[in-house]
Amino acid sequence: MSLRPSERHLLLSQLAHCYGIEQTQLRCLTDNPEDGVYGFTRQRQDFVVKYTLETARSFSTLQGQVDWINFLAAHGALVSRPVPSQQGGLIEQLPINDTFVSVVCYEHVPGARPAVPTLTAEQWQIWGQTLGKLHALSTQYTPQPHGRIDHCCHPGYRYHRWSPVRPPQIPR
Repeated sequence: MSLRPSERHLLLSQLAHCYGIEQTQLRCLTDNPEDGVYGFTRQRQDFVVKYTLETARSFSTLQGQVDWINFLAAHGALVSRPVPSQQGGLIEQLPINDTFVSVVCYEHVPGARPAVPTLTAEQWQIWGQTLGKLHALSTQYTPQPHGRIDHCCHPGYRYHRWSPVRPPQIPR
């Protein structure tokens, strides 16, 4: 299922409202707006926001992904952390016609994807160490029970927001 231009416009308007920005601040980060990956800058910090149609990825799957990323971050892994919306949710659900679109915002990580054939031995070493750390952490991870869904009303639309029951412990 893809969105019609009018639906995408409505979605981007709602999405911008959730993160306290103007719709004009959103810029598509891929060649295809239907990929649902946008960037924005707020208070001189860059973010990436991704929307997913309910038919492509379930809300429950997104809850698990956000929990996993927060676990990795809390244990020192270099990951792009999820960022709460203006209402405090890590996952926003926005209505479009008879379905919901889930939205997650992440910290933007600067840099570029390396061309794998041109990686140096040192870069392969760092990559291997990073994957090893992720693997080691995965043996310690226990999926959390899903959080609660708060039902909130905003002018002009109704949305749902997922808040973690137990916020992750961030090392200082």
